Amino acid sequence: MKNLKKIYASKQRENFEKETFFDGTTTTNREINYIFAPDGLIGIFEQINGTGKMFYTATDNLGFLFFFSIVSAGYVESG
Repeated sequence: MKNLKKIYASKQRENFEKETFFDGTTTTNREINYIFAPDGLIGIFEQINGTGKMFYTATDNLGFLFFFSIVSAGYVESG
């Protein structure tokens, strides 16, 4: 991509990022919302050009972070 404009959250929205990519002909907007609970990060909602995808997070017994994405009813994709 030729140009990248990255906007981080304001003090009011510390759980938000916005990136704008421009490759000369197409502009791609990506927004990321980090979702927290009292125990920490529980999810990430990513929206690219208006299409959203939810990533649910968990940790293993050593505290390493991994993601689950609900793709369709009854099926979970892990990454």
